[in-house]
Amino acid sequence: MAVVHVHRKAHRKRLFSTLRKFDRQALHATMLRLYHPVSGIEMEWHAPIPQDMVDLIDAMRADFEEHKDDVDWL
Repeated sequence: MAVVHVHRKAHRKRLFSTLRKFDRQALHATMLRLYHPVSGIEMEWHAPIPQDMVDLIDAMRADFEEHKDDVDWL
């Protein structure tokens, strides 16, 4: 059992490494729209997803693809 655990953990090195470097909440809005409370003018802002979040998403997707058969609830 321990050998399997070490083997699986080794395969998740990229995900764990990325998670350790991610030292903030994984929360981002690519677009925010609101109406100004005084003027009523619609205002909108756009912001690309930060690279650290892109890296986290990529690592999570890769980990899921590699381990999706290990999960019996999908």
